[in-house]
Amino acid sequence: MSEWTGYRGGPRRSAAVTDGRPVRDAAAGERWAGGLAGAQVLPNGIRVADGRVYVGRTDGLSVLDAATGRQLWRYTEAAPACGFFVDPAKHEDDHRYVVLATPDGVVRLEEPTDGSRSYAVDSTVDCEIDADIESGGALCHPPKAAYYYVTTGREGERDLTLVQPDLRQDDPFLAAPDIDGSVVPPLSADYRSLVPSKIPSSNVYIGVSEEWPEHLADRAVITEGTGAVDPAYEIPFESDLSPPIVPTSAGLYAWDCVADSTVLFEEQGYHRLELGPGGEYEGTSITDYLPDAPPVVTDDGIYCTAEHGAKLTAATLEGALRWETDIPGRSRDVTGPVAVGDVVYLGTENRLLGYDTARNRVVDRRFDSQITALAGAATGVYVGTESAVYALTDTETSVYDESD
Repeated sequence: MSEWTGYRGGPRRSAAVTDGRPVRDAAAGERWAGGLAGAQVLPNGIRVADGRVYVGRTDGLSVLDAATGRQLWRYTEAAPACGFFVDPAKHEDDHRYVVLATPDGVVRLEEPTDGSRSYAVDSTVDCEIDADIESGGALCHPPKAAYYYVTTGREGERDLTLVQPDLRQDDPFLAAPDIDGSVVPPLSADYRSLVPSKIPSSNVYIGVSEEWPEHLADRAVITEGTGAVDPAYEIPFESDLSPPIVPTSAGLYAWDCVADSTVLFEEQGYHRLELGPGGEYEGTSITDYLPDAPPVVTDDGIYCTAEHGAKLTAATLEGALRWETDIPGRSRDVTGPVAVGDVVYLGTENRLLGYDTARNRVVDRRFDSQITALAGAATGVYVGTESAVYALTDTETSVYDESD
């Protein structure tokens, strides 16, 4: 069953759950709604895994029962403002962990297994990085791996660290990859093979800039192998590259963004890169439409907002424009889009919209406050607003039965 364990869904960062059950009636499909007692859901602040909904809030982390919305436990020491993920690895102690990147450092929480409302802070990892992460920090986790990367975002310093807490429980292994220039978060990681079998399938793609923060990334550094530290090869770009880099079976998608706001917006676009067995690559520029943000990539297409949030566009994996549609509303501060099955959802102001692959608008619902986060899962769509969290499920299928 597909889950949404990290930023833009998980390590692939495609913002898509291709085998999920799309919701077409957002009113009748509301499973539950839960208030936040004055807090707000952080941007990209919802995760869904193992029958739980993890909500990154402005005052901490709440863990809710996915079937009922009941709060199971809560962390209140710090907000995961720099990202968080639900650890997908199978640990020897059979515990589930949640890793939070707060402005003051990284915290790994051990989930309660006895039905209590308490949690345990893993003391061996709580203070592993004592430097401030600051606003430029981010978190990256390869799938099914007992390690992750963290960046501090500080100017002028090597700010990428590989953390392997399970290698040595009493003294987590930390390593700084030998990469020239500053790392631009968030990172992208993928275990699926994007290249012929001569190259290991566990690659990490890192956007790097020698002039951060004045410029975004101008090259993509690629490592190979599980827990690899040093880069194997790199791909240069002619202009700034905005994270995340999205790896797919069809190639590597990168948003080519102009960092200088005085440059014409029309110069932005996507690149699709096909990697060869020796590190060679062939790039295709995608400029038939004007993207605002990293793409949502599914098995059959690319979806993104365009023209400063005024349009939603759909393209083939090769970059040819299929269709575009106007996004209603006055605000161009769009949340999403995310894809579940054959429906693409986005939030504009307090309005949730959903379009199927044929451009039909199949969802249009207003909420009581501004939408701040969207997440997809096999069970449906989860909406975070300034005041509450909503679980929208496919009402035609009982998604929480044990036989499911």
